[in-house]
Amino acid sequence: PRPFLEKYASIRSGNAKVPLLEYGDDIIIESEDVVKYIAQKIPLRAGAGDDGIDKIEEVDAMYPGQKLEEIEQFLHIWHQVVDDYYDVLTAVSEMSVESQKKKFLKSLQDLQGTLTVSNAGPFVLGDTFSVAECIAAPWVQRFFVTLPYFRKIDLDHVIRNDTDYEKVVNWMDAIRTRPSVARTACPPEEMLAAAQRYYVSYFSPGSPASSSLSPQ
Repeated sequence: PRPFLEKYASIRSGNAKVPLLEYGDDIIIESEDVVKYIAQKIPLRAGAGDDGIDKIEEVDAMYPGQKLEEIEQFLHIWHQVVDDYYDVLTAVSEMSVESQKKKFLKSLQDLQGTLTVSNAGPFVLGDTFSVAECIAAPWVQRFFVTLPYFRKIDLDHVIRNDTDYEKVVNWMDAIRTRPSVARTACPPEEMLAAAQRYYVSYFSPGSPASSSLSPQ
């Protein structure tokens, strides 16, 4: 829509393909920045009070100031995980797929190191579901849908049967089974269609994609 394009252009030039949040006089783009802004700036509904009216409270739990360093350390490694995931899907030969797969799994091992810091719960901040999980959740969901379909990589089998990924498995399980994440998940068919439309041009032999889809 034109209003969206105009608002986006007021912040950045180029194609308007990322989310945009307008709140008061602020306009925020990029998914990660939007999540952080919401966590820090927008009051959260704390449930209905005795009068039946939803109460609004400032809640610091999603992006607690005293834990910013831990969250940012995690996100620094997480960005590499996402980059390596993209490289697996954008590979154009099996040799490249195998090479990028090794890098992706290595980045998950690096992620394991950040998760072992806390033993109080499955999330980056222990029992607290934070901004880190809000940012990572859509990607985690994509991993388990797109990698088997386009690359014949059974990620669940690979990481669940290797103790090098034990904390990663627990973390991903906790994310995927969280009710709020499950309710807001993008349908698998939409994930696959978007991946094929924007960055997958090669289908690994024997993958479901190789027999049911044709490159555009």
